Amino acid sequence: MGVGNMAGITIKGFDSTLKNLNKLGNQIRVVEEEAVRAGAALLADDIRSRLEGNLVGSEHSTGDLLASFGVTPPRMDEKGSVDVKIGFHGYDRKGAPNVVKARVMESGSVKQVKRPFFRPAVTANRRKVRDLMDRIVHENIAELQKED
Repeated sequence: MGVGNMAGITIKGFDSTLKNLNKLGNQIRVVEEEAVRAGAALLADDIRSRLEGNLVGSEHSTGDLLASFGVTPPRMDEKGSVDVKIGFHGYDRKGAPNVVKARVMESGSVKQVKRPFFRPAVTANRRKVRDLMDRIVHENIAELQKED
């Protein structure tokens, strides 16, 4: 069997699109990290604010829980996505894990009424975080297109 006539396709304008994608490909991790860092900062600010509101006037607050709150630097996970972790680390001055203290405040216990701060912040900011991250990615793509 021989090969017959083959069809040819010409796509105009694809060269510049391919060039932009290649440029972005070289910078994709930087753009992803910038977007994820900004989204995490927005969410962390609201979580911190809500946590501070829970701690105001508490006679038991030592400041250890609030001081242990933070955001990890962006990193690539095993699937190739860039992510950060927002949460609590370490122990308070009495040796209690801060992550457990935060969980008890969030969900309550037999001895403590729940005072959610983490989940409400995530729910309230989900769209804002997504929109901010989208805007950062699109602005970076637009900037690459201007450079041509």
